[in-house]
Order: sequence, then C-alpha cells, then structure tokens
Amino acid sequence: MRDVDPTAQVQVEREILRLSGVLTEITEDIAEAAVEAAKSDVDYKRWHAKATLQFRFEKDSTVATREALAFDACASEFEAAKVTEAVYRGLQEKGRNVRAQLDALRS
Repeated sequence: MRDVDPTAQVQVEREILRLSGVLTEITEDIAEAAVEAAKSDVDYKRWHAKATLQFRFEKDSTVATREALAFDACASEFEAAKVTEAVYRGLQEKGRNVRAQLDALRS
C-alpha cells in the first residue's frame, strides 16, 4: 500500500476548488454569450427579411440576385451574428476543457 502525501492531497483539493470557481465564471460567461448570440441572430434575420422585401420588385432580377442584394445589405449583421456565435461556442469548449481537468483531478 502506498502512503498518500498529505501536501499533495491539499494541492489537489485547492486545484479542484480553483477550477470549480473558474467553471462557475465560465458558465456565467456562456449564459451571457448565449443571449448575445441569440440577439445577434435575431438582428440579422430581421435585417435580412427587411432587405429581402426591399429588393423584391427589382426588375429583371432572379431570386438568387435578390438574395445576394439582401445579404449584401445586411452583411455586417450577419458578421456580428457569426462572431457572437463563435464566442459562445468558444466558451462552451473552454467549459468542457475545465470539466475534463476537474474530472482528471477527481480520479
């Protein structure tokens, strides 16, 4: 039977507490990022719908042309939606990584 180093055990427990705190912060950040991503997505869809309606009577244009014009008109909203989605997904991955570290310490 192996003797357990009490200082090592204390260090592990401290690291578990630290990572638990980090995970709590990340979870809060994920919640905020999810709201921002949802708002950005709604903004993009709203602006895209308005732009689509704006170009619906373009003479001699195809559906694809009107769609391209609508997309061009709201490209910045599309970019914002994609960026906020990327932040949200990045935070999710960060949370998974911290959870994996916690699981490793618990074993």
